[in-house]
Amino acid sequence: MQLKVGNAVEITIVGVDEPIKGRVSLVSPALDPGSTTVEVWVEARKPDPAMRPGMTVPVSMTAKAAKDAIVAPATAVFHSEEAGDYVMLAGSDGKAHLTKVQTGIRNKDSVQIVSGIKEGDPVITSGAYALPDGTKIETEKPGADEKESADKKGNDDEKKGTKGDDKSDEKKKASPGGAAKSAGSDKE
Repeated sequence: MQLKVGNAVEITIVGVDEPIKGRVSLVSPALDPGSTTVEVWVEARKPDPAMRPGMTVPVSMTAKAAKDAIVAPATAVFHSEEAGDYVMLAGSDGKAHLTKVQTGIRNKDSVQIVSGIKEGDPVITSGAYALPDGTKIETEKPGADEKESADKKGNDDEKKGTKGDDKSDEKKKASPGGAAKSAGSDKE
């Protein structure tokens, strides 16, 4: 899917709870050679009174979408010259395992995993950076009040965080998050 006039956008304004729906009204055919950016104009369907002419605001738009994609948090996908793109999985043997993946669509929060893992694989979602392959780990499940707190905030990432760093016995504590299928689109 190419960015084109009519594409849906969401405009975010500081102090306004919900993003404002809009659409792309112009995509410049010219590319700025200095910054490799393209000028895009958007218009709000029902402008909020907080929106003022000339105001600079963050805008999200879907540039590409993949149906039934497997996604992982962007913070759980790493790249090295030796391994390429990879994630760390919490193995049933109690060890972290480096697993090479092929990535697809990316946004600031999520990365599509095209191959290398399957839905439900226990991806270590935080604390895996520089974690050596084969490191002994302990996985923890969130407690009832921790889960309730995370559910109220609507932020699943809090349920998936790495807990602690116990270097004395070379064990790492981690809460695997699991690869998940997307609802259908990623914003860029």
